[in-house]
Amino acid sequence: MNSNRYITVALLGIVAFGFLVSQPFVKPVENEKVWVSEPKPAPDVESVIHPAKTPASVALANNDIKAAFERDTVIKLNSIVRRSLTTIRKYDAEIKTVREETLAATQDGVNDQQVATARASLAKLHEWDLEASRALKDMNAAVEELEASEEHYNAAILAGMVRFVETVSTEIGDEYTKLTTMVGKGTVAAKL
Repeated sequence: MNSNRYITVALLGIVAFGFLVSQPFVKPVENEKVWVSEPKPAPDVESVIHPAKTPASVALANNDIKAAFERDTVIKLNSIVRRSLTTIRKYDAEIKTVREETLAATQDGVNDQQVATARASLAKLHEWDLEASRALKDMNAAVEELEASEEHYNAAILAGMVRFVETVSTEIGDEYTKLTTMVGKGTVAAKL
């Protein structure tokens, strides 16, 4: 009798184990709802904001989740953003030196080597300004093309990309204008 009980318990254990193991391999139904918990914000130190009366989780159907952009569009936009990122990284790495070399060339008693160094620095800054301007021009054209199409896109992500490219172009352009104006007022303007 005892052996029959052990066999029955062992068989039930095997069936239960098989059931538990097979669950991750079962595909969800086509329109099955997925429950996603909403993040709960930490209370602010200055004041506690009472959350709106919303459920603790929201049901999303599979067709509610969409990509921000189509594949070709995201590749195109990301390449423009990457160009701006590369330009601003070069700018950030060298702008202190460019400023110092340019300021040195505006002082009295400057030698030809300092003038040549300042000229090279301004040429480098000008090249970064052109790269950033071309990226902005390409981004504006890509946005116009995207808005003219019937393609679904995430406007918030697109706005962030555009703002980044615009900020890079503005920052580098303003610095170039400032330094060239300063050099133009300096004593060595004719040499540069």
